[in-house]
Amino acid sequence: MYFINGKIHTMEGSNYESGYLHIVNGKIAEIGEMSDFTLDDEKIVDLKDQDVYPGFIDAHTHLGMFEDAITFEGDDGNEETEPLTPQLRALDAVNPMDRCFTEALEGGITTVVTGPGSANPVAGQMLAMKTYGRRIDDMVLKEPMAIKFALGENPKSVYHSKNQSPTTRMATAAVIREQLSKAKRYLEDQIKADQSPEGDYDPPERADSNRFGVGLVLGGHRCAADLCGQHRHPVRCRRADVSGRMERPQPGCLRAEAALIENDSQNK
Repeated sequence: MYFINGKIHTMEGSNYESGYLHIVNGKIAEIGEMSDFTLDDEKIVDLKDQDVYPGFIDAHTHLGMFEDAITFEGDDGNEETEPLTPQLRALDAVNPMDRCFTEALEGGITTVVTGPGSANPVAGQMLAMKTYGRRIDDMVLKEPMAIKFALGENPKSVYHSKNQSPTTRMATAAVIREQLSKAKRYLEDQIKADQSPEGDYDPPERADSNRFGVGLVLGGHRCAADLCGQHRHPVRCRRADVSGRMERPQPGCLRAEAALIENDSQNK
């Protein structure tokens, strides 16, 4: 199939004011200027100067986690029973047939990162997936993709009503720092076991899923998706290294980006 007479935006520096696309087996096989187009027997769709873009990517969503049309039965976005739940996996909660995926696709979004909400300081593991499909195994691109962290009023508002820590920004930062420290020790134990020539150092228990989950981040295998507070002290947690240190740039951001977590020991 050919799409012709379109304003094609490649997002790679080369655009076509009047171009064509050749689609073979659902994939773009060819792109070029209309002046180079040669008519053949395949189906042709005339775009009539409409703009064409690659599929959009939304890097921070909760699609499929709350299920628009269902209430309690489909509400799987927040595990509000304890503040540290890095072992939770979005894969176990996403409903790929939720109508929100169809709505996203109709809006041009073809890929999303989705996962737990911001109730917990460490909320769980996110995944990257396509918005087209009905079977989660066919839609997932990378799992886990990131660990969700939350700062500010989100965890405060959840646990204040429970009279349970953390109810302050200090406590939220403290429990995250403690989890990073435990994960650091987990990684150190794993490295010692891997480097033990005689196998005389036992590896850490994978059953300790909390430390293992955050250990993926400190080890540089996953990203950290952070959401900062939006009112008094908006702070972005941009980087957490193997020392468990969180960098705090000047206040002013209302959202936090997905930041690649570096493993300092690997960079030395």
